[in-house]
Amino acid sequence: MNLSYELLKWPTNSKPIAIEVAKYAAKEEGNFKSLLECIGSKDKKLAGRAAWSLSFVHDFYPPCILPHLPEMIALLCQKGVYDAVARNILSAITKVELPTEYHGEIMNYCFDKITNIESTAAIKSYSLEIIGKLALLYPEIQPEIIMILNDRMPFEVASFKARGRKILKKLSPAKKRTR
Repeated sequence: MNLSYELLKWPTNSKPIAIEVAKYAAKEEGNFKSLLECIGSKDKKLAGRAAWSLSFVHDFYPPCILPHLPEMIALLCQKGVYDAVARNILSAITKVELPTEYHGEIMNYCFDKITNIESTAAIKSYSLEIIGKLALLYPEIQPEIIMILNDRMPFEVASFKARGRKILKKLSPAKKRTR
């Protein structure tokens, strides 16, 4: 299957095509690498559609995500990465048990995104979900997360507030939470 062709042949995004590409990518190592190449494309439409397919890969074959985390994190951390790419990579990362060696890099990325007023709501929301999980493993970051959430929540969109409240509830059940 020519992934670039399949992803771009329709004038608009197509969920059935995205799922078909995800199933194909999950079948073999080479197919998944081809999907990652499309995600890294300079063509914004191709990269976004390929990234959307990535968000479905976990549903069909979860183990194929973990071996490719280094490439996915490298794509995520590239300067000027498209929002669709970042959003869908973060979505995939929320679905896996993140190996310890990636905690620091992902933690830094997520802290940067949740404190950046220019980050999109979805990127902030997925970043919060990841940070919330990491905070349970690293209690020393909990005060910083609580401070950021209490500071940012009054100015953020509903998805940020909802995730923020869940995290605050987990991290500080006895403390008063911002609504």
